[in-house]
Amino acid sequence: MLYDKGIKVEGVVFSIERNDGLRVGNRIEPDYYVTIRYTTTDNLWITKRYDEIRDALTLSEGDKVKVIYNPADPEEFILGDGRSKFGPLVFTLIGVLLIAGSVIAYLFNLKIFS
Repeated sequence: MLYDKGIKVEGVVFSIERNDGLRVGNRIEPDYYVTIRYTTTDNLWITKRYDEIRDALTLSEGDKVKVIYNPADPEEFILGDGRSKFGPLVFTLIGVLLIAGSVIAYLFNLKIFS
């Protein structure tokens, strides 16, 4: 996992671009494209868009962020915040709970538990 085996460095929010995204009813829900810049331990500058952020309102241009990059491919990175570490776990847990709930509901409909 990149969070555990990657190299941790400090980066900066280089730019935030707004793109009008989905239309929901009468309003348009914007998407934000956040570009992060960081320097590897080999002094290589990386400036790349981070596609994992949907709510860029928590960030501003110039903000410092923790970056964890892959030493084998320095352009592959994640942000070192809680969302990067626990996000996949939370979505997996939600999926397992939905599946378990569906199985239980199905079994109750078959009257196995009644």
